[in-house]
Amino acid sequence: MKKIGVLEFNVISLGIKNILNGYTKGVNKEMGFRGSIFTQNTKEKLLTNQDKDEHYPFICFNYIHLNPLKANLVNHLNNWTYSSFPEYSGISNNILCNHSLAFDLLEITVHDIENTNNSLVKNHHLHHIF
Repeated sequence: MKKIGVLEFNVISLGIKNILNGYTKGVNKEMGFRGSIFTQNTKEKLLTNQDKDEHYPFICFNYIHLNPLKANLVNHLNNWTYSSFPEYSGISNNILCNHSLAFDLLEITVHDIENTNNSLVKNHHLHHIF
C-alpha cells in the first residue's frame, strides 16, 4: 500500500485501473463508443502457491495466452500479434516482458510454456480453463 495524504492506494491496483481506463478511452474515441468495455469491478488477485492449486499462477498465465485461440482469432498462439506468448516461448526476439521474473515467480522454463500450451491445444483441454 502507498499512502497518499490520508488515503492508502495499492500501487498495482491503481496502475491496472489507469491502464484499463486509458485503453477504454482510446477505444471509445477511435470507435465512437461510450461507456465501459471491461467487466465492472475488475480486480487483481494475488497469485501465490498457497491457493488450492499450486499451479494456479501458471494456469492464469496460460489462460491469458490462450484467449485469442479460444476466440478463434488465430489457429496458433504464435500468430496473435498482440500476445507475449511468442516472446515467452522464445520465438520472438522482442524484450518487452521480464522473462526471468515471470519464470522465477511461476517456477517454469521456456519449455514448460511451449509444452503446456501445445498440450492444451492439441488435446482440446481449453474448456477446462475457460
